[in-house]
Amino acid sequence: MELTAGQEHIVGWAVELFDEADLDLPAVTFVRFDSQERCFGRRGAHIVEDGRSVIRICNDDIDRSAERVMLHELAHAWDRHALTEERRADFLRLRHLRVWRSKDAEWEEKGAEQAAEVLVWGLIDWDFSAQIPDNTCIELLRGYVTLTGRQPLHGFTGKC
Repeated sequence: MELTAGQEHIVGWAVELFDEADLDLPAVTFVRFDSQERCFGRRGAHIVEDGRSVIRICNDDIDRSAERVMLHELAHAWDRHALTEERRADFLRLRHLRVWRSKDAEWEEKGAEQAAEVLVWGLIDWDFSAQIPDNTCIELLRGYVTLTGRQPLHGFTGKC
């Protein structure tokens, strides 16, 4: 299914934040589904199909939580496209994590999920509380700089 007009607006907003931060995104296909089953029980999911990033949206929301989901999933696309193995390893060490992606690890124990939350914090243009352990402002800042090599676009400090 195609995205709604509200979802298209959120995509544009999120892509613009990546552009402002000079973080290059790959080509991404966006698809909407009626069931969270297609997003592995979540509201959104990033997958790679035939070498292309696909973001599945499994909700019709157009609120702040939908903005967070979109930025989070785009962060996964950026990770797959732009992050080097060296930066991933540095981030894992910084965050005291063992795996980047693994079906055997809990969501919050995966480097890829923590990285996506850190990127959301650094890009989003409103106060945001990262849904990961060790989410003080200084820890999020260190993570963002480790991932991107630059300062956050926003990195609001009201909720970290």
